[in-house]
Amino acid sequence: MNKSAEKLVKSAIGGLVALSVMCGGAAYAAKAAAGKDKAKASDPAPAPVYANWKCFFCKFQYGWSGSATLGLQDLSQGSYKYGEYTGRVRSGMYLDAGFDLHFLDKKGDYLYAKGTRLGLESRRLSVQGGRQGVYELTGLYQVIPHYFYQSAVTPFRNAGAPSLRLPPNWQTGGSTGTMPDLSASLRPFDISKTRTIERIGLRLPPHKTHWSYAVGYQHETQKGIEPLGGSFLTTSTLLPEPIDYATDQVNASANYAVKVWQLKLAYYGSFFHDSNNSLRWQNPFTPYVPGADVGQIGQAPSNNFNQLSAAGAWQLPAATRLMAMAAYGRGTQNAQFLPVTINPNLQPGALPRSSLEGEVITHNYVVRLNSSPVSRLDLTGDYTYDRHQDLTPQALFPQVLTDTYVAAALLNNPYSFEKRSLRADANYRLNRIVRLDLGGEHRNEQQEFANIVDTRTNSIWLSSRIRPVEQVSVYLKYLNSRRVAPDYEPLADILSPENPLLRQYNIGDRNRKQGQATISYMPTSYLDLSFQWQQNVDHYDATVIGLTASRNTNYTVNLGLQPTRHVSLSAYYTEEHILNDQAGSQNFSTADWYGDSEDVVNTAGVDAEWKNIGMTHWGAGASLLYQLARGKIAVVRSGIPGAFPDIVEKMQGIQVYATRELSDHLALRFGYGFQRYRSNDWALDNVSPATVPNILTLGIQSPNYTINIVAVSVQYVF
Repeated sequence: MNKSAEKLVKSAIGGLVALSVMCGGAAYAAKAAAGKDKAKASDPAPAPVYANWKCFFCKFQYGWSGSATLGLQDLSQGSYKYGEYTGRVRSGMYLDAGFDLHFLDKKGDYLYAKGTRLGLESRRLSVQGGRQGVYELTGLYQVIPHYFYQSAVTPFRNAGAPSLRLPPNWQTGGSTGTMPDLSASLRPFDISKTRTIERIGLRLPPHKTHWSYAVGYQHETQKGIEPLGGSFLTTSTLLPEPIDYATDQVNASANYAVKVWQLKLAYYGSFFHDSNNSLRWQNPFTPYVPGADVGQIGQAPSNNFNQLSAAGAWQLPAATRLMAMAAYGRGTQNAQFLPVTINPNLQPGALPRSSLEGEVITHNYVVRLNSSPVSRLDLTGDYTYDRHQDLTPQALFPQVLTDTYVAAALLNNPYSFEKRSLRADANYRLNRIVRLDLGGEHRNEQQEFANIVDTRTNSIWLSSRIRPVEQVSVYLKYLNSRRVAPDYEPLADILSPENPLLRQYNIGDRNRKQGQATISYMPTSYLDLSFQWQQNVDHYDATVIGLTASRNTNYTVNLGLQPTRHVSLSAYYTEEHILNDQAGSQNFSTADWYGDSEDVVNTAGVDAEWKNIGMTHWGAGASLLYQLARGKIAVVRSGIPGAFPDIVEKMQGIQVYATRELSDHLALRFGYGFQRYRSNDWALDNVSPATVPNILTLGIQSPNYTINIVAVSVQYVF
């Protein structure tokens, strides 16, 4: 840390400590004086009569109970953006059903089952049951749709297939504008993906023994279409890539616990399978060389990972607790290699082996010590070690660039790293008003690509919790962090060498200053106000090419109001401001262009609810939402300023509802919602498949919609 930074840290820490002490001391003195006056003016409080107390939480409801809901929703317009994660992407009626079921008997047998959005694509069903203290079974079925874009078009006849075909009489062109059949051949397709999760588990708690056991299995699939770029030298095509993944995960553990120590042994396994090993497509452009009329790209390879771990905790004398964890894992990837090229006119030579023979060994260790040597002091220290050892054998691999020409053979570079972290934290309660926290961390990371990069990060932070009066709570934190990479070396043994002046932002030298502040004010039991602020300022002082500076500031204001038990109101406003400065070089030399990006996101919302209007069986509520996101990019090149158009995203919404209780068990709900969404993105808008001469795009446009939703539902409670 340089002298100026060290001086700044010391002054900031000193100021924060002084502020904490002054605020806490003054508030503590005022509180003590008020307490003395109150004690003199009042009589001693009578002793409570414990015999008259009643326990309202000691009664259990045995048997069956729960609720069921059945409703209809009518959407005036369909939109992938509106139904991105719910599946409500088309206009018309939707069935929405759900239930919440509970069972308990005096033997301890129980069952909890819950279903939500059962009529929608984003449905979820969970079950938990067993006998208390003996066993527990769990199950989960969940579908998570993700709709990206619905306005995509492509000339390929079988979008989403592992081998994409153009129309039978397709005529190629040197550019998108010279493809005579392009416009007439475009067909729409949806860019979306659906994730399905199926999970079961068994837990055996300690029953007449110190041991407990747990085992779980999860099967997850992902199916759909995502965009993928495929190229032949200087011409590229955005392709509808098929997604057909399956992942199986297994968890098993055994726990042993006695009074002063605990032990846990665990196993974790992950097994990933991709049904497609490659994607082939016909080249819509005129080939540069004979035979380059079909391209092929490898897809995510199938792989496995297994891990064994052990964790323990010991309760030591003097209010001290020691915890430790060790884990060993092994990952393998042996999917068969694709041919170096499918161009029959190229002869690159044979592959050194038939598969990667990939093997990765992981080591993870954690040791943590918690102690309270005196009543007001809490100490925490931990050491963490992570090692990722890539044992994949090295060999020279022949290179063919985009099925067009043979390049020089390259040596594969296994990726390994080691991370060590030493952290200490001291929390001291100065008095009833002020609590101080001082901590520091040293982190060392060594990464091995073609060369070794050694980064060292030192951080120190100081925070304070202040409660000057019962109604006010204040939290302040300051952090200063310095990362250095003295052995930074650019990658050289790759096809496109890095500029020696380039520094990657995640491992280059960096100075970071972070500040946080939270103020909560609760003057009455029905009014709650809070303010939160945080700022990160990063400077990359050793970077000539790359990210040179970054600042992220956000704050939030919250209001909660509940004047009666039937009426509640909440409101919030949040703003996030992100600034990034970047320097680049188009001549593989010093910086000759500079780019600044600015992102601002404003979000506001209001929620109101009124139950039992006029002491009747009616209730009502309303929600308002406003969000505006704007991104600006400015570039200066050779002294000539320029700017891209702003990226804008704006959303407004309102939702109102009314409820009517027909009886103690039956209720109706009526709802209306309105949502308006507008977005502008210069990278998408007005970019048709033929707009860019050497890139055949998907013609995706920024989403815009205006939707009205009418809903009615009935709920039965038993």
